Amino acid sequence: MSKRKHSKEFKLRLLKEHAENGVSFYQLEKDNNLSFGMVRHWFAAYIAYGEAGLICSNSMLCRYSAELKRRVVEEYVAGGISTLDLAHKYGIRAENTVSKWVRRIPHGEKRSSPYLCVNYLQA
Repeated sequence: MSKRKHSKEFKLRLLKEHAENGVSFYQLEKDNNLSFGMVRHWFAAYIAYGEAGLICSNSMLCRYSAELKRRVVEEYVAGGISTLDLAHKYGIRAENTVSKWVRRIPHGEKRSSPYLCVNYLQA
């Protein structure tokens, strides 16, 4: 499967098929030669942002400050909230972005330190 852009209309059509006909995300991905998890990602974006969440975007436009990264990771480390919920809460388009920030904490560091992000999550 190659990396390609899909129109908002295409994404909406698949999400409608899921909602109205009960077709699973897996089946939609298989039938349309899509990567595993792609339709689920579109569904989460649609739930969080409506149709605007389905518009193709350039990830180079998504820049987040070191302060936001620090706040998000500290909230994740404190527990009780998933990376997906944090992405929705702070308007971060991709859950994976939050996961990457969390993984940047060195394994030897105490993950509960209030200063954990200062050096590792610079903008």
